[in-house]
Amino acid sequence: MDKSIIDKLIKEIKETNLNKSSHWEGYLPDDWNYLNHFENNGFGTFIKKSPLNYIHNLLTKITKW
Repeated sequence: MDKSIIDKLIKEIKETNLNKSSHWEGYLPDDWNYLNHFENNGFGTFIKKSPLNYIHNLLTKITKW
């Protein structure tokens, strides 16, 4: 992605932190690292896939048949 677009988004995030509602102040602290996808972002977190994820998914599909 273009670096200037990322810079503009970062600037907007810093400005919108000033207008954050009380709900989001509890979920998204000011020092929140929004560039880290694996950190809590108020909606849950991402996890890295492991072979166990694929095995679990396969077993779940088999047991539904």
